[in-house]
Amino acid sequence: MEKIKVGIIGTGFTIGIAKSQIAGLSKLEDCKLAALYDIVPGRAQKYVSDMKLEATAYDKLEPFLAAVDAVSICTPNSSHVELMEKCLAAGKHVICEKPLSDTLDEAKKTLEFEKKYPNLVSMVVFNYRETPGIVYAKKLIDEGKLGKIFMFRYLIGGSRIGDKDAVKLEWRMQKPLSGTGALADFGCHVLDLIDYLVSPTMGKIKDIACFCETLIKDREPTEGGPRQAVTNDDTAVMIATTTGGCLCSITASRLAIPFSSIEICGEGGTISYVPHMAEKGKLTVHLKPVNGSFTTPPQVVDIDDEFTQLAGHTGVLKEFIHCIKTGDKPVRNMAHGYYIQSLLAAFERSAAMKTVIEV
Repeated sequence: MEKIKVGIIGTGFTIGIAKSQIAGLSKLEDCKLAALYDIVPGRAQKYVSDMKLEATAYDKLEPFLAAVDAVSICTPNSSHVELMEKCLAAGKHVICEKPLSDTLDEAKKTLEFEKKYPNLVSMVVFNYRETPGIVYAKKLIDEGKLGKIFMFRYLIGGSRIGDKDAVKLEWRMQKPLSGTGALADFGCHVLDLIDYLVSPTMGKIKDIACFCETLIKDREPTEGGPRQAVTNDDTAVMIATTTGGCLCSITASRLAIPFSSIEICGEGGTISYVPHMAEKGKLTVHLKPVNGSFTTPPQVVDIDDEFTQLAGHTGVLKEFIHCIKTGDKPVRNMAHGYYIQSLLAAFERSAAMKTVIEV
């Protein structure tokens, strides 16, 4: 079968998530990167040249769409839904970076996509599921080793934009383009993991509360000029309970977190994982009999190669290509993307109202 031709919309000029997408595509044998499109004239061509890619650059959407079978959208959140609609209307399969949109009302439009375009695949990139330690944890949970999960904690973020002078006012810091900041940027991944790891045995999220802050309140625009206001949060603390009684906490910050860390605690013990240590292939497991006592110390466990093969964007893109080829329905679909967006909106309301919200 001829390789599926994939195109990327949005090359970016800050983080540039397209690079991660390209790295993931390069590991898949049944597809190829065929084209890139960016709304800024010349940017896609510069990207292709700088990266030495065997792909065609486009400054116009229509010829770009004519050159591909499937599209990955790597643009600001506010543009996701409109671009998805255009791509699907052109007969292209679509995978979109997270979160699904900047607002819940805009995200709701995607619930009609599967009905309107039943023969096309549409997905959202919740790719933390393939993080090696998460793959290992999922195996232990599915085997019943943890029993009921009592607590899920995730400290997530980074320090890239902690420098208030060196890092400019990116689109991610502007609510009209991004929606919420750290809350959605990092929170959507963790909410997906709660649904993936916790909800199968402990139920969906039920009650939530949230605090958000903008600690660096203004920055210089990327194009230069006087400093302007940062209009969304750079730090958020979210707490939640599930219908089965699991307590969940998420601390997300763009400013000063040197590395992320995860803890999952249950009847059968605890799994602790620091993702940036993945290249060392380690996580800490402290297991005991369900409803029993600890009789051994925590063990530092090697993460075998079988748990690392789909890390980064490889796994979610593999699901995308598989569904295109087979007609199978994706798990990380529009309905799931909308569900995560609805939780983000509830957390945002909680922070604004300073109250607990039932979802």
